[in-house]
Amino acid sequence: MLLHSLALLAAARHTVLFHKPAGVVTTHADELGRPTVYDALRAALPAPLSALAWHACGRLDQNTSGLLVLTTDGGLVHHVTHPSASSPRARGSGGATV
Repeated sequence: MLLHSLALLAAARHTVLFHKPAGVVTTHADELGRPTVYDALRAALPAPLSALAWHACGRLDQNTSGLLVLTTDGGLVHHVTHPSASSPRARGSGGATV
């Protein structure tokens, strides 16, 4: 039963909103050993969810804090980040605009 439940969990699409603090990088592995959003996410989620393949819909610079959408849904990542999707994007220096 546990294996069946884990398979269902992995097959489902999950999305979380994550407040990225300054000093944390938006990358899966950092060659300089800095903390990543994925380290923080794995620490915050229950074990079955933390083991899933999470991806950020966009990124924030190391010294920037703000909201990130993290998901296991590759289609959502593609829709939000691919230029052909024409999704609104927040960009700016010192203040984001949409």
